[in-house]
Amino acid sequence: PNPSRDYTLGGALNFLASFKELNRRMHNKLMLVDNHVAIAGGRNIGNEYFGLGTKYNFIDIDVLAVGAVLGESSHAFDDYWNNTAVYPVNAWGVLLPENTYEEMRQTITEILADYTSRLSSYPLQPANWQHWLVELERELDIGEAHLLQDDPVQIDGRDYRLVDMIAYLSDPAEHEFILSTPYLIPVGDFLKVVQQKVAQGLRVRILTNSLSSTNHTLVNSHYNKYRLPILETGAELQEFRHQPSVSLRAQADVKPVEAPFVSLHAKVLVSDRRRCFIGSLNFDPRALVINSENGLLIESPALAEKLADFLEEMMEPENGWNLVLKGDNSIEWQSGDTILTGQPSRGFFQSMADFFGRFLPVESQL
Repeated sequence: PNPSRDYTLGGALNFLASFKELNRRMHNKLMLVDNHVAIAGGRNIGNEYFGLGTKYNFIDIDVLAVGAVLGESSHAFDDYWNNTAVYPVNAWGVLLPENTYEEMRQTITEILADYTSRLSSYPLQPANWQHWLVELERELDIGEAHLLQDDPVQIDGRDYRLVDMIAYLSDPAEHEFILSTPYLIPVGDFLKVVQQKVAQGLRVRILTNSLSSTNHTLVNSHYNKYRLPILETGAELQEFRHQPSVSLRAQADVKPVEAPFVSLHAKVLVSDRRRCFIGSLNFDPRALVINSENGLLIESPALAEKLADFLEEMMEPENGWNLVLKGDNSIEWQSGDTILTGQPSRGFFQSMADFFGRFLPVESQL
């Protein structure tokens, strides 16, 4: 715990002095059940990740794993849980007022009252999952998997970063490399490497959010200037539509919920439809440089093929915009018979926020 974590001048100075450490987030996502099952991917815990959001809902991808990778996953969790940078909540020494619990109960009661009509649409009795579990066992794909993660403490000078796995995936690729990331702000030699791979004959396909589908307009403000350089590398760039097809809507919303828009949240790499990575890693400065991340690196042609097919579905005209570079260096957003010469947005105010966000000097923190 930070002894100067307060609102005094001393607290502010202490924060500035320790900014690099305090600015870092644990962005890892991992669920372990009795060391029998592991689930990794991009999904957080929140309504919008489970189809219950009232502002927007996400399309996400997780992977369920059993077998030898469970040992690695368990050790990976313990590396964080037992780290010296981790503290039990009560170690912060915050004294709660006597009426705190009553206030919490009142708040929860009010929240439940707001959700009464929505909750009444769902069954009161737990569903029987036995049949689904039997089918799931038959549908599992065989492969070799490894749980990879960033070091829980080191920030500078570390020998290994999760992002290094991109090179492992892309270097052997001969035909196709597919990247799905909700937030895209190139870092380091990303554009140079992509250009080299394309020149060597590799088909590079990138799927990310459009302005209209993003839940973080400010990220799009700073991604905007990279569209042209990305297309100039020869890579194919696709942006997700905020109102996708009925089939994808069904995966994003849980009836009777229908959020105003759907946002891409899947963080996936697929190499030659043989290897894949599914995890928490975005392609932006915060994920690649600042935060800690994790995910499963999997060698499985069957699973990689399924992932590639699903990503291709999200690139279909009813679900995505194909960005085309014109001779005058302008960009068109093409979707079936629809052609736009400016980025699609959810309305005037989002477009204004996107424009003014470009002037904020925060790219390194996004």
